Amino acid sequence: MALGGTGPFLLPVATSLAARGVEVVTVCEAAHPRAWLRHPGPLLRNPGKWAEGAGYALTLVRHRIPLRPRTAIIRAEGGARVTSVRIASLASDGSPRPGRERRIEVDAVGVGWGFVPQLDLLITLGCALTNSADGNAVVAVDKGQRTTVPGLYAAGETCGVGGAVLAVGEGRLAAESVLADSGAAPVLGTKRLAAVRSAVAAQRAFARALALAHPIPPAWSSWLTDETTVCRCEEVTAGVIRTVRAEGACDHRQVKQLTRAGMGWCQGRMCGPAVHCLAAPKQAYHPTERLVATPVTLGALADLDR
Repeated sequence: MALGGTGPFLLPVATSLAARGVEVVTVCEAAHPRAWLRHPGPLLRNPGKWAEGAGYALTLVRHRIPLRPRTAIIRAEGGARVTSVRIASLASDGSPRPGRERRIEVDAVGVGWGFVPQLDLLITLGCALTNSADGNAVVAVDKGQRTTVPGLYAAGETCGVGGAVLAVGEGRLAAESVLADSGAAPVLGTKRLAAVRSAVAAQRAFARALALAHPIPPAWSSWLTDETTVCRCEEVTAGVIRTVRAEGACDHRQVKQLTRAGMGWCQGRMCGPAVHCLAAPKQAYHPTERLVATPVTLGALADLDR
C-alpha cells in the first residue's frame, strides 16, 4: 500500500496499518520538515507533540517504511482495482519536477490532504463564518466560544480542526460561558479558567503552525488530467469543470448549476472544496447551506419508532 498527501495524520495511519500486517511501501509527504523551522514557537511550547512524532518515526523505521518529503502521489493506475501509483518529486509550488517521476506497484492507495469541518447545522442556524489558517471556513466565536447567534455556542472542529485536546479545552470554555450567561455559578475558578484559556491558545497556535507547515500545494491541480473524476456522485470530471470555468463560472455554486457537481448523495461534502479550488483558486471556500444536514434514506425514516 502507498500513502500520500500532507500533514502528520499520515504517520498514525501508516503505523497503524503496519502494526496490523499491511505492507506500507511508501509514505509521500508533499511538504518538507524544514517548513517547521519557520514556526518553531508553537512546536516548542507543545513538547507532547515531539514525543508523539518521535514515536511514529521509530515505528516507521522499525517497519522499514520510507518517508519521502516533498513528494506526492500524482496518479493511481489500474483497471478493476489499483495496480500501481505514480509518484513525483515536487517543486516549491507543488508542481512535479520534470524527470523525477517513478512508478511503484501497489494493490491499495490512500491519500489525505487535511480535514474539512462539518458546518451544516451552524450555517443553517445563521452563524457567521471566518477563515482559518488551513483555508477552511470555520464558525466565528468569541473568547468564550459564543457564536454570533445568541445562546448558541461552538467547540471543536467547527471552530477549526486542531485535535482532541483543543476540542476538550474549547468545550470547557463553552460550558463556563453557558453557566455565566444563564446566571449560574462557575465551575472553574479564576486560576483554572486562565489555565484552560492558556492551553487552548497554545493548541490553537500549534494548529495554525501545522496548517502553515503542511499546506496543500498551490499547483496540485496540475496533476489532474481532464479524465480525473472530481465529483464521484455525479461523475463530473476535472475537464468538465475546467470547461465551464473557461466559459465564465466563477465559483463552486455556478459549477454546480452547470455540471451537477455537488448535487449527488453527499451534497458536495466530499467534492465541494476541490470543485471550488478548481473554479476559484484565489477565493476562500465557504460551504453552501444544506437544508438536510445529513442525507438519510426513506427506509431509515420508515424504520423509526412511531
